[in-house]
Amino acid sequence: MKKSMCAIVLLLCGCEPSIREPEGARDFFEMSTTSQMEDFKSRSLDEQYELYLFGMGVVHPPAMYLAEPFAQQGSEVVPFLTSKVKTAEDEFTIYAIVFVFSEMARQGQYDFSKDPQLVGVLETRVERMHGIWRESTLEMLRDIKELCNEKGLTSRKLEDE
Repeated sequence: MKKSMCAIVLLLCGCEPSIREPEGARDFFEMSTTSQMEDFKSRSLDEQYELYLFGMGVVHPPAMYLAEPFAQQGSEVVPFLTSKVKTAEDEFTIYAIVFVFSEMARQGQYDFSKDPQLVGVLETRVERMHGIWRESTLEMLRDIKELCNEKGLTSRKLEDE
């Protein structure tokens, strides 16, 4: 009874992502990390996205390193990731996408200060989070916004800051 109640609570709070296994994922994650990073770059955005989410949400330890080659693509992937974050149905997915955006900001691959609309979308999505991913996602968003503020972008303050 307790186990099933925990599962229900996790599903209701948006903590449990429903991640399908992409075709070829097992072979991909059996490669060395270096080979994965190179192979990742040669794939379509859809394939990269699916492998990245699977790697972050299913593979243990999580394949956080895949955020690096994803983020290196900068403005080329921003519209794709913006669309994905707008339609994300679970908080883990929002967390994973914001992780790529924070890596992108860290690398200097995208100037978020020139895209207040995207920052606003991220703020709105993160403000609505209530599960276990909220705090770490808020922290990444604060890091992105800090870089924006250094460049003169002023955006509305999150309620819980």
